[in-house]
Amino acid sequence: MKNQKHLLIVRSGYPSKEFVLKKLRALGYFLIVLDETISCPTELVDDWVIADMSSEKACLKAVKHYLKDNNHKIDGVLTFWEEAVLITAKLADSLNLPGIPFKSAEIIKNKFSFREACSAFNLPSPKHAMLQIDSNFSDVVKGLNFPLVVKPIYGAASAFVVRVNNLRELKKAFVSINKYIKSFWLTPEWKSVDLLVEEYIEGQEVDIDIILQDGKLKFHSVTDNFQTHEPFFVETGQALPSRLADTKQQELVEMAMTVLKSLNVTDAIVHFEAKTGLNGPVPIEVNLRMGGDEVYSFIKTVWGIDFIEYAAKIAIGDHFTIKKPTHPLTHLEGRYFLPNETGRIANITIPRSVTQNPHLFELKVCKNIGDEIKIPPQDFDYFGWITAQGNSSEEAHISLNRMFSRVKFALDLYERPTIQTYI
Repeated sequence: MKNQKHLLIVRSGYPSKEFVLKKLRALGYFLIVLDETISCPTELVDDWVIADMSSEKACLKAVKHYLKDNNHKIDGVLTFWEEAVLITAKLADSLNLPGIPFKSAEIIKNKFSFREACSAFNLPSPKHAMLQIDSNFSDVVKGLNFPLVVKPIYGAASAFVVRVNNLRELKKAFVSINKYIKSFWLTPEWKSVDLLVEEYIEGQEVDIDIILQDGKLKFHSVTDNFQTHEPFFVETGQALPSRLADTKQQELVEMAMTVLKSLNVTDAIVHFEAKTGLNGPVPIEVNLRMGGDEVYSFIKTVWGIDFIEYAAKIAIGDHFTIKKPTHPLTHLEGRYFLPNETGRIANITIPRSVTQNPHLFELKVCKNIGDEIKIPPQDFDYFGWITAQGNSSEEAHISLNRMFSRVKFALDLYERPTIQTYI
């Protein structure tokens, strides 16, 4: 195809990410995927570059060999996979393509260095310290006020994030995390399993999804996150658009832009996690790619903005403007189906009153009868999620509660069966 743009996609991800490749193909891009193996249907990809994804050097070498051996060019490089952010930034630097500078990505991806950078730039940041295998616990918490939050510095998906209220709980959490972390499915992609300890941030948790080009804010959207299940910060659900006051939302967006500008992030789709409370907005962490799970569909449905389309435009340097609707096109609210105990799924009941409800936006069950499901700290499983839509936040909320309470999961706890009813 004449003037067809070539995109290098770093990691295709698991099957639920295939919609990204389908969308990019529909937009007319020539897709080259860099991965360890051919990991998705071949009809979705034009060319493959196979490399050791644990080595930035090996990836650079493989891509350069590909360009030398094929009559192709690469117009843009991007990823939708958190663990591939650093390699993507390295490739963008090496190929002189738009993207996130590797030095910036390296700072942000490491939660400890991100906190250190925020402190250096006088940005909001809780007091924090590193917690390593040979650390003296009393020295680590010196100058910190409980409650504290422990988390892997390269972690993702809220795994092994735990609140501790005293030194005894900190020691217990450290032992527990180190017992299970190396068997977690994402851990092999992390550069380190060192831990960060930081003071607990009070306030309403939100996600700020941002489109940046040439340092200019092209689009933003604030999503409310529901109260997590502590002490493990298990995500429970979210609502879009945010119900926070416009002034609160503006403060959050301005804080996020200040952080990104300070760290030289100018061309990116960003999923920015933050809290806002009595002391104002505070960053939690920054994901330098489109948000996962429901983020794409939520934003496209509520605001009519396609993040995949604009991620590709940013990657190839195609400049654009976005006109955000004055009012949301609809209101969405979703919740996860979470187990209370570890067990094996014996039965799943989803009545027609749920599947045929006009307010049902999405119902996803990601486990089957017979599957084992585990709660933290062993693992961070969930049965799936359900999302309702309405003409108002209140309508979406009421509809969600009605449907949510009717979906039931029976768990065999190895000693007795029980019904998990969600209200």
